[in-house]
Amino acid sequence: MLASWFTLKGTRSSSRAATETAYAQSMPEMIGKVQDLLEQLESKNGKIAELTSQVESQSHTIDALTQQVGQMQRQINKLTGGNKHE
Repeated sequence: MLASWFTLKGTRSSSRAATETAYAQSMPEMIGKVQDLLEQLESKNGKIAELTSQVESQSHTIDALTQQVGQMQRQINKLTGGNKHE
């Protein structure tokens, strides 16, 4: 019975050592993949920031144009003497 226990303990130790070896061998590859993913994330975040800036700029342009249209409509109404939008 004692021999069985030592055999079982040895098998577990071998299994654990094999698992640790597998992790150690695959770790550099996994670190490289994580670094690649982080670089892709940074790139995408940069693109998101750039697009957000463009949307904000276009929003300001739209607001300015909307105000100009409103001013033109008021001038038209003043010149025609009416408040109707046809």
